[in-house]
Amino acid sequence: MDNLYFVKDGLIYNLREEGARRTLPITPDISGDYSVLLSDDYFFYTRVGKLNVKKRKVGAIAENYLSAAFPMDLLGGFILFENKGVYTALIYKQEFLEHASALQNFLNRAKKISTAFCELSKNYSEFIFSTGERFYSIKDNALTVVASAENAATIEDCIYSLKSLKCDLNIPLTKRIKAGFKGYYKAAAVFALSFLFFLGGNIFSLSDAKRKEKELSAQLAELYASAGVAGERDPYGALTKLSNNQSEATLSPLGILTVTAEAAGADIAFDTFSINDRSVRIEGKAANFASVDSMVKNLERSLQKQINLEDTRQNGDKVTFSVRYTP
Repeated sequence: MDNLYFVKDGLIYNLREEGARRTLPITPDISGDYSVLLSDDYFFYTRVGKLNVKKRKVGAIAENYLSAAFPMDLLGGFILFENKGVYTALIYKQEFLEHASALQNFLNRAKKISTAFCELSKNYSEFIFSTGERFYSIKDNALTVVASAENAATIEDCIYSLKSLKCDLNIPLTKRIKAGFKGYYKAAAVFALSFLFFLGGNIFSLSDAKRKEKELSAQLAELYASAGVAGERDPYGALTKLSNNQSEATLSPLGILTVTAEAAGADIAFDTFSINDRSVRIEGKAANFASVDSMVKNLERSLQKQINLEDTRQNGDKVTFSVRYTP
């Protein structure tokens, strides 16, 4: 059974020793491996849904969706929780960041960090959960807030029945070291020093040639990254194609139409397409916010220009959008 601590209102409770408590701003003197359960009172839960994009794009798409769906004073920040391909956002306010900052060292050393809601989501496909202020219902893969419910699971029901955590949240302000690697640091340092002493002569004799090679490789990698082709199987070929597309789009309206059509997915329909010497303006409809975000990112990569997303809004079962850029 893992050592487990519960954080609520900036206080730390030891769930394996009932009644034990430490208060801020004292840094807990805790040794060994442990996990942390954050109070669900810190968060408002909302379903983002399935995002069929690369993981590095998930955060940006979720932020675009949440900023359109919630007032900015409510959306102080968010953490994403993924379960079976479905993303849920944990929206938090400044109070949580203040407590996380004060407990940064404690959280950095945690093996896992989770909440009661996230643990229930890992264990059950349907449930009703109460934070004391809100009731959340998970049913048919949908997350809704309900007025009230009998026999709803509570935070207290969960925290004292947990043996170990299945979820691990990426908490802002923390830079955690996974527990499995902690024991190898000293051995790795000794090995690295021994390796340098053993190969010292060869390293210095080859340093000039290696240095030049590294400089050129770094410059090439920077070029691939800035062009957005670093992750391609053939980045040089992708860069060449990108250059051709950019030239074509710059020289002719047909090139602009071609690149825009290639950047859009099958679930995007254009209503207005206006091209003049000063700007290109596109208006249309998409199946969801993620499709619009994907089109904008593809256009920016193909044209190497800033694409201004002027308006996106939910209109019935479609998302209307308007983008503009300088040709």
